[in-house]
Amino acid sequence: MNNQNLTAETLYIAIAGVIQQARHQLRQVVNQQMVQAYWHIGRLIIENAAASAILASQ
Repeated sequence: MNNQNLTAETLYIAIAGVIQQARHQLRQVVNQQMVQAYWHIGRLIIENAAASAILASQ
């Protein structure tokens, strides 16, 4: 795309596309980070439950 020859409408469409792509990438990153956070939370809960079970059996 030749950025020097954009009309107002095509400029608007180009800007909207950039924003839409950025939002899509942001959603992917946030979703990935939330999955990792939930996985770590689950791991902490399981480790804590295992440690409590060991202490209870002694």
